[in-house]
Formats: sequence, C-alpha cells, structure tokens
Amino acid sequence: MKKIVTALFLFLMAIQLFAQSTSAEIRLNQVGFLPNSLKVAAITNFQTDSFNVMTTDLKSVIFRGVCLPSAYYASSNEKVQIADFTLLKTPGNYVLVVDGLGKSVPFSIDGDIFTNLSKASIKAFYYNRASTPIVSEYAGIYARKEGHPDTTVVVLPSAASAGRPAGTIISTPRGWYDAGDYNKYIVNSGISVFTLLSAYETYPAYFDTLNLNIPESNNNIPDILDEALWNIQWMMTMQDPADGGVYHKCTEANFSAFAMPALVTSTRYVTAKGTAATLDFAAIMAMTARIYKKYLPQLADTALAQSLRAYSWAKSNPSVAFNNPAASGKYPAVNTGGYGNSDFSDEFSWCAAELYVTTKDPTYYSQIKLDGSYGLPGWGDVKTLGLLSLLVHKDSLTAEADTTLAKQKLISLVTNNQSSIITSPYRIPGDFYYWGGNNAYANWGMLFMQAFRQTGNASFFNAAISSLDYLLGRNATSYCFVTGTGTKHPMNIHHRISGSDGIAEPVPGLLVGGPEASDVTDCGASKYPSTYPAKSYSDMQCSYSTNEIAINWNAPLAFLAGAIQSEYKKFFFEYMPGYFSISSSVISLPYKKGKDFQIVIESNTNWTLTPSVDWISISSPSGSGSGTIQINSQGNNPGDSVRTGKIYVYREGTLTDSITVTQNGLRKSFKIEAEDYSSMSGLQTETTTDTGGGKNLGYADANDWAIYTLDITSAGVYNVIFRHAGYAGNFDLYINDVLIQNVALTKTADWQVWESYTTQISLPEGQHELKLKFNASGINLNWFQFDWTGPLRAECLTDGKIKIYPVPANKHLTIDFGTIEQKSAIQIISLDGKPLLQQSATNSRRETIDVSGLKKGIYLITVDSDNGKLIKQIAIK
Repeated sequence: MKKIVTALFLFLMAIQLFAQSTSAEIRLNQVGFLPNSLKVAAITNFQTDSFNVMTTDLKSVIFRGVCLPSAYYASSNEKVQIADFTLLKTPGNYVLVVDGLGKSVPFSIDGDIFTNLSKASIKAFYYNRASTPIVSEYAGIYARKEGHPDTTVVVLPSAASAGRPAGTIISTPRGWYDAGDYNKYIVNSGISVFTLLSAYETYPAYFDTLNLNIPESNNNIPDILDEALWNIQWMMTMQDPADGGVYHKCTEANFSAFAMPALVTSTRYVTAKGTAATLDFAAIMAMTARIYKKYLPQLADTALAQSLRAYSWAKSNPSVAFNNPAASGKYPAVNTGGYGNSDFSDEFSWCAAELYVTTKDPTYYSQIKLDGSYGLPGWGDVKTLGLLSLLVHKDSLTAEADTTLAKQKLISLVTNNQSSIITSPYRIPGDFYYWGGNNAYANWGMLFMQAFRQTGNASFFNAAISSLDYLLGRNATSYCFVTGTGTKHPMNIHHRISGSDGIAEPVPGLLVGGPEASDVTDCGASKYPSTYPAKSYSDMQCSYSTNEIAINWNAPLAFLAGAIQSEYKKFFFEYMPGYFSISSSVISLPYKKGKDFQIVIESNTNWTLTPSVDWISISSPSGSGSGTIQINSQGNNPGDSVRTGKIYVYREGTLTDSITVTQNGLRKSFKIEAEDYSSMSGLQTETTTDTGGGKNLGYADANDWAIYTLDITSAGVYNVIFRHAGYAGNFDLYINDVLIQNVALTKTADWQVWESYTTQISLPEGQHELKLKFNASGINLNWFQFDWTGPLRAECLTDGKIKIYPVPANKHLTIDFGTIEQKSAIQIISLDGKPLLQQSATNSRRETIDVSGLKKGIYLITVDSDNGKLIKQIAIK
C-alpha cells in the first residue's frame, strides 16, 4: 500500500511539473533582483487575478501576490498585467507561476545580483579591442589573433594638410572596434569613453575594486580606467600635430565581409577633420587630464595640452561638418558610418564644461550656456554630458558655477520619463523603438541614477531599476538583450567577431540595439516576427537594424548596472526604500453619476485618499501596499460647465500627492486634441505651428490607428471638423468598433499648412469609443471639433443599388437588391455597437427582417452583399 501511495504522489508531482511549463507570456528581469528593491513582472495576453513565486523545483510557494488589472499596450498589441512581488526579500532562486499559464524563466534574488553584469558589460570592450591579440588567459574560448595593427594608415585627400599631404602613412593603433564593423570613430568613441569615465568619477569606491580579468588587472589603475585608456590612447593619435584638428575616423573604404579581424587586411584610412570630432576629442582629453593625473601624470599633461589645441582649432573652425569623402584620384570613396551632424552647439557646451571642471578657469564656464535646453545623451547630442560632469564635481567648482540651476536642469529632464513609468503597461520609462533604442533605456537609467545621487529620492532609483528590467527581459520580445546573460538572450548578433569565430555563443556582455519596425530591409519584412514596434526584433545576423551591437550602447549599460549595485550597497542593503506611485494625476468623469474610473496605487507603505468634495466617491479610502481603487461621482452634473475637485493622497500621514477630478456637464460643443488618444499604434506626436500651438498627431502609415473616448451628453447629429495638414489621405471612422464612414482629405500646401474638413456623425448619449484607422500615409491631425446640430434622424437608405424600406419601420424591414440575385449578410446593431439581429440569404433579390421586437429608436443596419458593404441608420417607430 505504501508503494502505491508513493507512486501516486510521484505521478501527481510529475503532472504538476509538466503543467507548469515555461511561458514566454511571463516577462521579467532574467538576471534577477536585489532583495530590498522593486520586483515586477509583466503577464501578457492572459487574464489572471493572482500569481505565486515558487522555488525552482515548484515544491514551495514563497510569495503569493495579486495582479494589477490589465492595460492595453498599443506598441505590442498586448494586454499586460503587472505582478508586483517587491516585498519578497529572501535571497534564493525562484520562478513566478501563474495557474493555467505556466512559469517564468528562473531568476535570483541576491544582494550582488548585478555585479557580474557590471563586469561583463565593461569586459565586452576588451573583446572588441583592435591592434592586440585577445588571449585565452583573459578571454577563454573567445581568444583570437591580433587584428588591425593600424600602423600603416593612409591620409586621404580630405584629411590632407601641409605637413601630411594625401598618401602620408601614419600610425593610429589601439582603440575599440565601434560596433559590428571594424572601424574606429572619434565621435562615437567620445560619448562611449565619457560614459565609462563618468561612471568611475561618480562611483570611484565601487569601480576601484571591480576586477575584470584583463591584461592590466594587476597594475595600480582601476580596471575600468585601464579599459577606457585603450581607446583614449588611440584617440590621442588622431590629432593632426600641425594644427590641432582631429580626424573623424580610422576606417576601411567599405564595410568588410564577415571574417575574423586578423583576416581583414584591406587598406585603412583617416578621413577629414571636423568640428564635432575635434570637440569630442577635446572633451575626453580634458577628462583624461584630471582622472589619470594621479596614475599617469605625464599622459595627463599631454592630454590637457592636446585638449587645449583641439579646442582652439574648433573655435577657429566652428562649423566644419563631416561627410564621407567621395573618390579622388587613386583614392576610393568612403562608405562606412558617418556620425555626422551640422549643429555643434552641444559639442561646444560639453567641451567647455569638461575644460572648466579640469582647469577651474571661469572663462570656460561662461561658454557652457547652462540656461539652455538638455536632452537624452547620444553621439549627436552631447550637451547633457557636460551637465553631468558639473554635478559630479559640484563641491569643487569655483563660485561662478550655478550648481543649483544644473541640478534643476537634470531633474526637469528626467522627471517626465520617471513619472510616466506608472502609466506604462510594462512599467517602463518610454517607448524607444528605433535604431539602437535600447541605448535610450540604458541612458535614461544612467540619468535616473544621477538624479537619485543629487536628490536621494528613491523614486529615481526605482526608475533606474525599471529601465534595467526592460533590457534584461521585461519587454514585449521576452528577450534579455545582453549576450551571455539571462535565459533567453541574443545568439546571432550582427557582430563580425561573433559571426566568424565558430563559437555558438556570441561574445558575452554585449547589448544589442533592440526592436524597431521602421527598417526591415536588412533581413526582409518576412523575417521579423511582428510589425508592432515593441515586437519587431529579430535574432538574426542580418538584422543590423535590431541585432547589432555598439560601444555607445554598452557604455551606459555598464554605468547603469554599476550605479545600481553601488548605490544599493550604500543605501538599501539593510532596508528597503519606500516607494509610492499612482497611475493617474487627472481623472475626467462623465456628467452622469456611477461611471467608475480606475486608479492603481503601487506602494509598500500605508496610504489614505481624501476627497475634497462630497460628489467624489472612492471605493477604498485607505490601505497598505498596492491596490486598485474605483473612483466615481455620487451625483449628476446637469449644468453646462465642468466642476472640479481633488483627491488628496497621504503616505503614512504625510500629504504625498493629489489627483484632480473633473466631471463634465451637459454640452453640445467640445474639442478633442489629436494627441489625447487613449491608445494608438504606429503614430507619433510633434510640435505644431497651427494656431494655438501644442502638438499634432502625425507620421501616419496604412493600418496605423488611434482611439479616443467620447462623452456625449446630448444625443444628436454632430458636425465634426477635422483639422488636418499634409498629403491627401483617408481614414475609416469607427464608433464602438462599427465602421461609420470613410473620411477622405485633400492635400494641403505643406506638412504644417492647416485646413479644416467637416463631416457629420450621429451619436447617442453616453460614452463611446471613436477609432480612426488610417488607410494611407501622410496625414497630420491637430484636433477634432464636435458641434451639435440637431436631434438624431434617420437617413435616406438607398445607394442606387440597394434600397431599404420602410423608414421608419414598424414590424418589418425590407432590403431590395433590384433585379440581380445576391448573397447577403444583414445585421442590425445598436448605436453603442451591440449586435441585435442577424440574417443571411443566398441568391435572393429581396430580404425581409422582423423588427417588431426592437424598441423605438435609431439603429445601424449593415448589409454585406455581392455589391459591397452598406452601413446606414434606420428608425424603428
């Protein structure tokens, strides 16, 4: 009997293990989580109320949690639920399990969880070194022969000077291969080296002890500085000694085929000097002078001298844009990466900031122009790099430095993206689905960590965690985007070394570019899994648009992983930071009472909600931890004006936030801004020059769409004015998923030359969903104006081929197809989109429908026949 019971138990356990198979619909950070930090997973395309975190053998439930309500994510066409298990702090190895769906990939909770990622993301630069063998002592199976010694590099005519005429041979060894190719670029090296040096300046205690196992690991210089120095020493060879200008790049004429570096022996060239390259060089040399002074004083002095000469050249040549040179005589055209731009104000500002921080000369500070605007760092916009250096050194600057303004600029830059995380279905700081978009997530994470360092506000630390979570698996592709990391990572990256070394696993620690849907020509559209931008990623070598790597993408990943690990050990190793966020700061209720509006509170503390007026009702005025709250109005608002109240949010007795609540009154005229959609796919917003300013919706392509909520308080026929610009195009207009009409727009004189188009729509009272589905590209929309013209009415129901009568109908409705027999499908639908009657016929000239069961009112009838589809309104008396 005991044997039977044991066998039955084992059989049931086997069933349980089989039933909980790994599901790609559970997305989370595949590396893991720090014990005292946020822990969030996304569950997609599956409705569930709860989840469990279990040991990897599925024998023990460690944590039980409740899922947040699903939210639609237009960028991936998914419904996403958030599973928050932040309060699970016990170190260990786990899976997240959803009954009926499966289990997640395994993950760990550990106080040093990101240390190996930090090391790998910096060590990846070692594998990409030029001009040296990569040896097995440090690289293991990724050892390779030396490639590109770059001791015989040809000066092209575009780079020629009096001392170095075209054809001169120079030596420019060392440096990193830039990306998937074998070229070396000053502009992209500039931001990459900055990010590593800034990581060290910001967190020296952490990086002082980080051993990367590289050839220089046993010297007296921190390994991250040793690795950066390999590229700095190459950069130092790229300055023309005659005048101080800096060559833009060291390059082949064309991208080489996939082969190991030692086998690629095509001629290498230096190209023209340019303002951007020279200023980026000058900024890095200024940083080198101050950071390496205590380690390599002679090199530091040389770097400062080079920086000053380069800055002087740029001041004398302030607008020299780089373009790839054309063929000239015996010299070929160059077709490798351009890294060119024409606005150098950001480079001048960054360079002035680095020279000021290094020299403390107020003359440079006056050239920073701190009161200007700042944006996300990138090789084409480097102004924010100077802002970061000022803040890192704020305690050692001269009296001229306005560090308060610098801090305000940083906080203003990051606050919007930080606060948008709570409203994102995936809880991420934005949708960056363009070439190299993963770089944006890493750079925002870097900025969040700098903001945390300046303020001590844990919400910025949490935002950085969310950025890293996206890169490591909490995304619509289910990939961890770092090679050799996590359970599901890229295997076929666009990287000539990884594609040619004969090793199945790519070089580890490399961040790929990530999903983007705008360019699928590299592999062909059929090779991409989806046209939705968040899912348009292909793990194929040909996909340079989504699966290439680049040094300027890896550098902010290295900063982010190291910063989180460093600050965690300093501030949160023994206790968890308080976190509190609300999914909405503005609520708009319809004029009739009883309509719920849902907000989501995420918290690990106690909270209380207090309404300022008695017409606001709250389902749960207080609680502890996370919760979902329903807000509605206690009474109607019969006037024509909007009334406003507030909900005050208290965290452990302290006023933390407030939510503005409005309730519409009766109205017969209103405007919707095109950018105020509830969801959309494929569209973008931009600043408009139309009267009134603001944003417009644009970049529409066929099959893009946008959805809006209509609150109709006065049933009737409305004139609808669409404010549009751009090419001629059209879109289908749906109400509650019922196609109402096609709107065809004429071409205007230009993208920002605006005209108005008017049509009519009949709308019953209540809340409705308006959807615009675009059939062609080239339309910009600014706003839609709705003006009531009169009560609902029935239309003339004939289109010349099909007649519908009588109108209004009493008991029966007839559809007459004329003299030709038709196959037809007929449906009567309520104005809020509910199907009420359906009838189909084959080879019929006339169909009769019994409508005696319908109440008096206005309905829609759809007739789908051989002659096409007819949609009209009918009246039942």
